[in-house]
Amino acid sequence: MCDNKGPSITVVKNNNGKIAGGYTSQSWTTANAYKTDYDSYLFSVDNKKVYPVKANFGNAIYDHTSYGPTFGGGHDLYIASSAASSTSSYSNLGHTYHTPVGVAYSSNEAKNALFGVYNFQPTQVEVFVLSNF
Repeated sequence: MCDNKGPSITVVKNNNGKIAGGYTSQSWTTANAYKTDYDSYLFSVDNKKVYPVKANFGNAIYDHTSYGPTFGGGHDLYIASSAASSTSSYSNLGHTYHTPVGVAYSSNEAKNALFGVYNFQPTQVEVFVLSNF
């Protein structure tokens, strides 16, 4: 329902009540490919160390028919297909998106930065299309 609609913000709430998400200026298209977007960022509502973190190179979003919204080349934020019934979704800052200062890629802190855990079960995933851009 969000394909070819332009810029969007994805907001995810997990089963622990944590809220995080991402912004992309690119349209989702289910092209089964990475897209470059130097304006994209990820954010956490609950972890104040995670200011909106920007992509540090290409592969800002992964646009795939069988994935939910996915940000980053190593998948800094991945929402699995049928996410509400599994804990296959995960976050791991640092592959494409900057980590908070002093946090190393693949460390527990990088994996837990967005939702407090690495793997999580989304209870809500909302994609808001932004108009007038």
